[in-house]
Amino acid sequence: MVVTVSPEESISFSSLNGDVQLRGILSLPRSASSNIPLVILVAGSGEVDRNENSRLAQLNVFNKLAEALAKAGIASLRYDKRGVGESVTTPTGGPCERGLYHKAGVSELMRDVVAAGRFVACSEECKGAGIALDKVFVCGHSDGALMMPLIYREMVADAVCPTPKGCIFLCGFGETLPHAMVFQRNKMADSLEASNGLWGFLLRLLVDPAKLRDESQSRKLFHQMSQSPTLALGLVKNPYNWFREHGELDRDALYVGLTCHILAIGGGKDFQTSPEYCEEGAAAKLVPRAASLKSLVFLNMTHVLRDLEGPMDPLQGRGVYIKQGGQDLKHELTHAIISFILSLP
Repeated sequence: MVVTVSPEESISFSSLNGDVQLRGILSLPRSASSNIPLVILVAGSGEVDRNENSRLAQLNVFNKLAEALAKAGIASLRYDKRGVGESVTTPTGGPCERGLYHKAGVSELMRDVVAAGRFVACSEECKGAGIALDKVFVCGHSDGALMMPLIYREMVADAVCPTPKGCIFLCGFGETLPHAMVFQRNKMADSLEASNGLWGFLLRLLVDPAKLRDESQSRKLFHQMSQSPTLALGLVKNPYNWFREHGELDRDALYVGLTCHILAIGGGKDFQTSPEYCEEGAAAKLVPRAASLKSLVFLNMTHVLRDLEGPMDPLQGRGVYIKQGGQDLKHELTHAIISFILSLP
């Protein structure tokens, strides 16, 4: 039977402990039969909304991805993070606790994904659209990918949530936040050392590349950010619980628990997360129990999932991201995701 549905439907669901009503979008193929696959999209770090947009940059990642998925007959669910965008009220309509986003740790963000899974399993919107509960996937970008093994474990353990058929890692497979911090500082040091002329000289006076490469300095900074709710003499709010809980995750133990189908994609011009674990041999060692594994590295792809001609300079990262936010996602990336989903029985 064919059902006609709205391609973009506003939805909302309560967090597991009822402290926030999470609001987002259910994207559906305009006309589709029953047995529709669905992807829950999990955003990266920062105060980003359902499309991975913020006050600092309009990245337009998940709206672009949702559009591509819908054209291929695949539904998706994306939502504003707690305390961001429209996710700022309680289920009864009152204002959320002040500072909800900055107080959130990995555990809260993970449980919000479980709440999204329960919405997929129980809501009339998903039932009426013909969503297949045995074809639910989770796709994490950046921090969403870092949290993915924990998300998978908790969704499997939840009595209501659908068990994910597959996990899709976009720029973050095998990565941990402390390691990503070291990787980013090394990339920044490379850029400083390559900067020529007076500008480069002045930059190196301000920031010593050798100190950026010092892993003890990176560990010290990570510890500081995992302890204090504010930085810069109390002027900057800091999601310290998020840092602390990331530092406590046991990566290897969590990855061994992944038994679903896995697609891992990295970018050769990503300066925020290393693509090294997306190399075939390294990837296979991390997930020995996976039902299947496909890993890819797109050499010209940046962290925001677009191609970039020429080198990626971390010192110009924000400007590059803002420019790329108006571009389509890398075609090979969306093709790989769609092929992965539709190839599974």
